[in-house]
Amino acid sequence: MDVQAISRLNEEDFAAAIAQAKSHYVEMPGLTLTLAQAARLWACDVALCREVMATLVEARFLVRVRQSSFARA
Repeated sequence: MDVQAISRLNEEDFAAAIAQAKSHYVEMPGLTLTLAQAARLWACDVALCREVMATLVEARFLVRVRQSSFARA
């Protein structure tokens, strides 16, 4: 697999993880997850999950609560 294919796969994985995270937070009002809980729920590694959460916080879709959990903004 070439570098562009790997990059595209990573972008697709990231986009899928963002969509999955948003879907869970929309479907379950009041959902609050730690990074570890989110990684387990979405079956992804912690590094990917950390990037997803950071992106959603930056987009103001999520907020950080109690220093270690994430909830819908």
